[in-house]
Amino acid sequence: MKPEDALPADTKSRFRVLEASALRAWLDGKPREAAFLWEKLAAVLPLLPNCPVNLALAADTRGEFRKAEKIVADAWARGARSDALDERLFFYRIWNRHSALAREECLAIAGDPASPLAKTVTACLYLLAENVLEPARAGLARVARDAADTRIGRQAAKYLLAADILAKAGAQGRAPISGHLSPARDAILVREPGADTTVIVFTLGGELSLPVNAVHALLQPAKVNAIYLFDDRNQLGLAGNSTFGRPYAAMCDGLRRKLAAWGTRRLVIMGHSACGYTALRLGLDLAAHGVLCFSPIATLYRPPESPIETAKTNDDARAISYEVFLRETIPEMMTDLRPDLCARTCLQRIAIHFGAKSPADMLHAQYLAGVPGVEIFPVEGLRDHDSLPWVLRQQPGVLSRFVENVRKDRN
Repeated sequence: MKPEDALPADTKSRFRVLEASALRAWLDGKPREAAFLWEKLAAVLPLLPNCPVNLALAADTRGEFRKAEKIVADAWARGARSDALDERLFFYRIWNRHSALAREECLAIAGDPASPLAKTVTACLYLLAENVLEPARAGLARVARDAADTRIGRQAAKYLLAADILAKAGAQGRAPISGHLSPARDAILVREPGADTTVIVFTLGGELSLPVNAVHALLQPAKVNAIYLFDDRNQLGLAGNSTFGRPYAAMCDGLRRKLAAWGTRRLVIMGHSACGYTALRLGLDLAAHGVLCFSPIATLYRPPESPIETAKTNDDARAISYEVFLRETIPEMMTDLRPDLCARTCLQRIAIHFGAKSPADMLHAQYLAGVPGVEIFPVEGLRDHDSLPWVLRQQPGVLSRFVENVRKDRN
């Protein structure tokens, strides 16, 4: 029996109205109103699991990762139960690094065929980041098989690709790095002896589609220094980074000092999705030599009078709520980069890969088409926004080859 089934008929009716209103507010790009209504629902039915999951999602979107964890932990403590709530609680405990027994717990989940699919993927991703490959591979293969042609199945398949990349690098004797970027660790710096090329990767959710240890394994043949960054406030690095400084200008200064200390002569920046915008902006502001993007957002500018559109799916709603959050917190950074890219005197090489059948990604890529030095590479038949795994299946050396091409360019 669902918690709401125990309510009197009139209360249940009001509950349904509140529930529908909260969903409508979320889809209409009104995250604060939606959160207020979910809080009211949770007060009426403290054992209802959906509201804390939704509230955690809203907090996560605003970069309030600790608050998101507390919301689901409190709900679990008062007796709310669901697979989704359990997975979110597990995710935050692992991601925020609050569990001293994380590896043992993840090994147990990855090895248990009865574990929920989403929880299994979360556990296997943790193991991948720890370079514990075979248990992760077994769990991911099970999810990819049991959930083929679903979103969670595709997610498992891309992490299987990461496992293959790491296994190949290990067989070639390359030293692995940690793959963990999270609110507890927002930067990983890797110094390659004798290297004068540095790659900065600004991650979204701690990944460049894949865990950063897999990304580094792909870059190792190019023998580069690497800086992997995560924004623990979820503002795309456009308000800075805790390790290198806040606000954005301070972060750029901190990165310049590090690049100078490393003797960097060639700078490459990489990003995907919304952090593709960050990569382009950093490329301009740090006078980089090349930027490589996968399904990037080409512009964050929206005329002030333009309305926020209504979402059709929960993923769309989260993206819209995220845009609302950015417009509220860093409006000065919500700019159109195309004029600056056209007028630039640095950044000789820009490459953009994206799914040819993803309408939004196609629009962003086409917006930058024609800018001098910008090359666009559509992946034929791809609808998925998460394009890097697909590109790697066709061009395994795409990252290191881009670096080598930048090295060949004239100053």
